[in-house]
Amino acid sequence: MEIKVIEKGKNSILLEFKDADIGFCYAIVKQLLLDKRVLNAWANKPHPLEPIIKMYILTDGSITPKNALQEALNKIENTLQQLKQNFIAEINK
Repeated sequence: MEIKVIEKGKNSILLEFKDADIGFCYAIVKQLLLDKRVLNAWANKPHPLEPIIKMYILTDGSITPKNALQEALNKIENTLQQLKQNFIAEINK
């Protein structure tokens, strides 16, 4: 997966993901939108036959889009670790 910054503002960023799954990007967007400092976030796939997904993040200025994204990814990672532990505990019963 490749990530490229398309546009960067003071409180916003537009990213382009190549060869990423839209579901993965939607999970990031959902986590971003749970943060009250994130005013807007979305991901879309401009064309179904191209492997490109665009993601936009807009913050209120109290956090940078980069830091908001890092925090969202850390929370997703923690959630997946907890899911893994719960799964292992469940199948070992």
